[in-house]
Amino acid sequence: MKKIGLLSLALVIALGGLGVGYAAWTDEVTINGTVSTGEVCASFDCGWTVLDNNDPSPPYTIEQGADDDSLDWNVLTGHYGPGFPGWIVQRDKNVGWTTYDCGQVEPPRHKVTLTYHNIYPSYFQAIGLRVRNCGTLPVKLDHVTFTDQWGRSQTIDEVGYLVFDLSGNGVPDFEIEWGDNFGLQAEPNEYFSIDFATHFLQDEDIDFTQFHTYTLTIDIVVVQWNEHPLPLPPP
Repeated sequence: MKKIGLLSLALVIALGGLGVGYAAWTDEVTINGTVSTGEVCASFDCGWTVLDNNDPSPPYTIEQGADDDSLDWNVLTGHYGPGFPGWIVQRDKNVGWTTYDCGQVEPPRHKVTLTYHNIYPSYFQAIGLRVRNCGTLPVKLDHVTFTDQWGRSQTIDEVGYLVFDLSGNGVPDFEIEWGDNFGLQAEPNEYFSIDFATHFLQDEDIDFTQFHTYTLTIDIVVVQWNEHPLPLPPP
């Protein structure tokens, strides 16, 4: 029994010494190296877009033999509330048109400003824009912020609608329908496309017999592929 006790004590002492030795060894370890991170970057391709940007001449009528692609698109319905009800058709008029501006000449260009010219109730515009991954990491589209010409912003990160009150009288008069674009991924130097639709509603406080111009700025946010989705910023 006495021998077993001495043996156990020797093992405890030996293990204790081993533990102290291990701790001392790890304290002396120094790791030298360089950690490199990639760049997250997205830029609108301002040489590529889809929208009706035909600028007609007064009195904004269709000339004989005009290309049908120049005709306005309208939401054909008697209901002017949000939600794009009714049929979307081309009418026999060329009245409104839309232009866009990327602002910066060189990338990254993460904002685009749309300008709607001579708009009227039921004027519909389908927007298609292309975004290039100008970084070194795969990126995903996370959310988009729309800001009107008075600086009022709304952010969206899922399929749905945004409604703006352009006249400030509490009556919705402009809406955006966003498609299933969030989470789209682009490898470095590759592209993804974003598509959405816009629709001007009836507002009795706006005199649509007069020339009206509205601007809308689109600001996209992309994230590294494994960080999507981010929580939305506070309104």
